[in-house]
Amino acid sequence: MGSGPSKKSSPAHPPRSQAVQNNENEKRTQSLTVMPLQRQAVQNNENERLVGLDHLVMQPQAIQNNENEKLEVMPIQAVQNNQNEKREDDTTKQGGQTALRRLDSSSEFGQDVMISYSHQDMDFMRKMRGSLEAAGISVWVDEQGLGAGVDFLNKIGHAIVEAKVFLSLLSPISVTSKYCKDELALAYISNKPIFPVAMATRDSLRKDMDFGMQLTLAPMEWVDFSDRGSFDISFTALTQKIKAATKPESEAEVTRPNLERPPTRQNLNKMTRLNSNPLDDESDFWERAFKNAKDVPWLKFTEAFDKTYGSLLDGMLISSGSEHKDWLMTVLKREMTVENNVLTRENYDEFRHVGGVKLPFWQRVHEQAVESYTMREVFQMESSVRLSAIEDLAKYRSKAVVDALLDLLNDSDPNVRAVAAVTLAKSGNAEDQEVINRLLKTLQDKDRLVRESGCIALGYLRASKAVPQLVHLWRNDTISTVREAASVSLEKIGGEEAEKAIHMTKVLSEEIKLLMQQSMQKQA
Repeated sequence: MGSGPSKKSSPAHPPRSQAVQNNENEKRTQSLTVMPLQRQAVQNNENERLVGLDHLVMQPQAIQNNENEKLEVMPIQAVQNNQNEKREDDTTKQGGQTALRRLDSSSEFGQDVMISYSHQDMDFMRKMRGSLEAAGISVWVDEQGLGAGVDFLNKIGHAIVEAKVFLSLLSPISVTSKYCKDELALAYISNKPIFPVAMATRDSLRKDMDFGMQLTLAPMEWVDFSDRGSFDISFTALTQKIKAATKPESEAEVTRPNLERPPTRQNLNKMTRLNSNPLDDESDFWERAFKNAKDVPWLKFTEAFDKTYGSLLDGMLISSGSEHKDWLMTVLKREMTVENNVLTRENYDEFRHVGGVKLPFWQRVHEQAVESYTMREVFQMESSVRLSAIEDLAKYRSKAVVDALLDLLNDSDPNVRAVAAVTLAKSGNAEDQEVINRLLKTLQDKDRLVRESGCIALGYLRASKAVPQLVHLWRNDTISTVREAASVSLEKIGGEEAEKAIHMTKVLSEEIKLLMQQSMQKQA
């Protein structure tokens, strides 16, 4: 992915509890000794032992420097410095590996609706919540005395993923809130039915939205609550949509959300065709622009794309020559596998097919743009929902999420690449050779933190295919923490090849050390 669209500065979300200060420049603290990934915090120390996957995402206060310590995944919620503590293990405790501790979503979460809102709109939220509950619709909202810090943020993230429907209260305040935008992005990538509730006119709200929010909400059907006098009429329409979205498909309804990419998000999110090009219903873009050509130069394709869809792009702040336009074309170029600046008809057609369904080109472009944007929004270092997304989305092993994470391995930001590698290990399948091959490439990354992440991810997946490259890093990398990560991962993978490489390297190291000692004794 390219550098990603920039986002204009926006005021912070008003306080969600008394412990969260209403300050535009305040970053949310994480009180359970869990901190975002910080390059400076990783010491280049020969004695430092890389503990596990979450070491690369969270920095616990106590990391034991124990040469015999095995590769261990630290729980996101809390790190207990107790050698006798029995940790939950969701993966049969292979080789001492513990799994991430999960919140029990069956009781606190899993409501029909999760409401995202600005606390300055508290009165409207309470009226909406009360009306929904009176209509027999269960609601989760963060008014319930949650404390600040990572637990507070994680609960919001858990509630979004576990809820059946995501309700976004759109006001002039909420549409500029970083936190509301993060919550919307997480709802989107978890394939949540999203219902935007407009507390003001659509035009007045759109002018305050940044590129990302406009892109995400453009095709969705909004419910207009701008006229407070007609609340009951609008509410009736909203409840009908929510009940239709939460109605069990069968008696054996699956309690967890389906995170697989559907054939189209249009039905899932009740999208309208307001942003679609009517020409897509008559003939295909390629046929109109290039007839029977088997391939076209990328420059010619972009010119035809601008000519056909320029007005739609302008409506989403993607004007010609803007950085948003550059970002979009970078995404499309990657997704359509453009090589040597030539796009083939075969790759174009493959891009249009999702889940066996051939989509209109513009609809596919828009869905890909939103998916790429929201994935980056959720997993970037500044995201308020990143930690809960890593924990929650990983347990579903969603193909849609895995595919997007693979894209993030190409992100220009090394922090994003590192987090993507860590999350892939938790979300991916050890038998998925594409995931293994892409993680192998991270071992050659110029950034040492990405190399560490790749080592630990491959160790977590027990990728025996990675043994030769891990041995090479263990012996040759100039950064001590990368060598440590490679060593720990080799021990985790095990097997004859890994054990032989470990044994040989240790024997050689001991012999070299002995020779050096003898040489020093002779000089003395």
